[in-house]
Amino acid sequence: MKSAQPKTPVKPVAATSKTPSKTPTTRTEHEKPLPPCLEDFIIQYDSEKGTIEPWAQELVHKFAEQIKEKIRVHWKDSAKTRRMFTNVQADTVWEDESTKTMILSRRNFGLFEAGFIPSLEESILSEMKVLIEKIRSDLRGILGSCYCSESEVSEVERSISNKEPSGYSIAEYGRHLELFNKWVFEFKSRYAAIEYCRKREQFILQCIKWEEQNKNLVTAKGTSSILRWVPQFRNDVIKIYKESSVVATKLLADAESRLGKPVLFNGVSYSEFLKKQEAQLSRAKTSFASFKVENLLFVKAGEGEGQETISTSTLDPALEQYTKASDALPAPSPPPMPLYAAEVKFQFEYH
Repeated sequence: MKSAQPKTPVKPVAATSKTPSKTPTTRTEHEKPLPPCLEDFIIQYDSEKGTIEPWAQELVHKFAEQIKEKIRVHWKDSAKTRRMFTNVQADTVWEDESTKTMILSRRNFGLFEAGFIPSLEESILSEMKVLIEKIRSDLRGILGSCYCSESEVSEVERSISNKEPSGYSIAEYGRHLELFNKWVFEFKSRYAAIEYCRKREQFILQCIKWEEQNKNLVTAKGTSSILRWVPQFRNDVIKIYKESSVVATKLLADAESRLGKPVLFNGVSYSEFLKKQEAQLSRAKTSFASFKVENLLFVKAGEGEGQETISTSTLDPALEQYTKASDALPAPSPPPMPLYAAEVKFQFEYH
């Protein structure tokens, strides 16, 4: 089924009168309670003309046509249902009696034989599950890609955890869309800073590892060809380090300005990590040992001591389209390789 979700979600605005209604219409004594998805459908159907959002109108129209077709088939097959309508005025039953196109109303639903109503419920429920579970899956991908805190994840999970039929209504789909649009905006605002800072930390960690591997470079045999390039290499590393710090600071500031709040990764302020990293530069011209692994946020332990690495990208493939959207903050290229990197055997690939 083709999703009714907007192709380019936008930052949500306050709910308006066009938000799908959750208030049931008044029943008469002849009208029976309906199962959750069908109940919600008839609410939206009754208020469909000009009072709900276009995406909801699209869903309501789609389900209305499906239900009318099911009724045509059922009418032909069920003598019991036909008998129930024997004494009912035709103008309250049919939109077009010649094609057996029935008026969709609570009263008419109440006259169908009991076994038919669950099939109408299932026809809506099955399709709404596909739409809503896709949103839930993408939301979870966004939370991971944004390095959200446990509290942020828990808050969203509470909002999308209803697995009962009532959790798959058209009104629930609208609520999911609002939440999804909110987090797509968060993602578009945060992700450039996340990816740049994460790759910058790969650069820093490689400097730490290079220093450890070459700590005896001066006294080791056969290193004269390397030693001649080391001073220029170190100077360029320091230059790149400083410039990348400026870029990272600006990306964080842009994200915070856009979101109107501090940008946190895993619940902590990355600005504090940048301050610690900048403070490490005092002795870096003579040794990168001043760069400390504990001042890297994205680092994770590898197999064995000293085998730390930087976490790979958590970008969910389904979200890649949003990194290229016109309203996404663009991610600059990662820090470049320093001058004479090949000569001093400083080589790695960003991941």
